[in-house]
Amino acid sequence: MIKKLLFLLKLSLFIVFFSSVSHSAPKISVENDDYLVSGENIAAIRYNIRKKGPKSPSGHGFAAITNYDISWDYKFDQTESGCSIKSAQSYINISYKMPKLRNYSSVSDDLKGKWDNYYNSLSIHEKGHANFGIKAAYAIEKIITNMPAQANCQKLSKKANDLGKGILHEYHNYNIRYDKYTGHGHKQGAVLL
Repeated sequence: MIKKLLFLLKLSLFIVFFSSVSHSAPKISVENDDYLVSGENIAAIRYNIRKKGPKSPSGHGFAAITNYDISWDYKFDQTESGCSIKSAQSYINISYKMPKLRNYSSVSDDLKGKWDNYYNSLSIHEKGHANFGIKAAYAIEKIITNMPAQANCQKLSKKANDLGKGILHEYHNYNIRYDKYTGHGHKQGAVLL
């Protein structure tokens, strides 16, 4: 299963980055929304993270969360023989919600080292989620750019949007598998011990 996921990711990267058809890169915006935690020891910091960290709609808590919103638009080239895509542009807004240790300067050097390792690992994990979003935005732009012409622009638009939604769903599933495979970052070192 993991080999299949890695193969699919490599294949999607190959398709996105090495195609002969040119298209622009997605427009990316990033927002960091830290929440403050404090504590003089690991147990107190973990407690604050559980209390103040982001929650899923079902109420499950996380130390950090990455959300992204992808949209796209395109321009048509309409002729007597049909309608084709002239250009496409995708947009991705990435939002990170990460813990920030308010009393970092006053904790022991040992605790600073543990926090730094934890935070860096957590950041790597969250950037993995963002990378799936960026890859999805590239894939959407790429597939829409390379669509064959249709009889009319309304039909082409529907197909383009359906393809974009399909890619969003596919990358949503990649994110779920990524969390399962990494234990929500624990296997990447995002554990405060």
